[in-house]
Amino acid sequence: MIKSIALIALTLTFSAQANCIGEAQIIGRIAETKKTLTSCRAFLSADTRIQTSMVCPLDEGKLYSEGIEVGLVNGHDCRMEAGDSISGILVDNGHQITLD
Repeated sequence: MIKSIALIALTLTFSAQANCIGEAQIIGRIAETKKTLTSCRAFLSADTRIQTSMVCPLDEGKLYSEGIEVGLVNGHDCRMEAGDSISGILVDNGHQITLD
């Protein structure tokens, strides 16, 4: 009986991970931004605090290598700039990490 319950719990855990959208809470500052014609990515300063989700953790390696998509305003300016504070929930949809 206990083995059956453990097997069911393990199966549910793997099923949840397969459909998982990585999440983390963040409080910090932007160190730099990199702009392209269609997007703007923000990169975090070293003193930023990140608390990843226990259920569906955000890949911190991807966060630091690819940055956070913050978008453009006026068609060509980054919505956030170096030195700006950033806080909220980060979400990785599989293509990019955004601030929710």
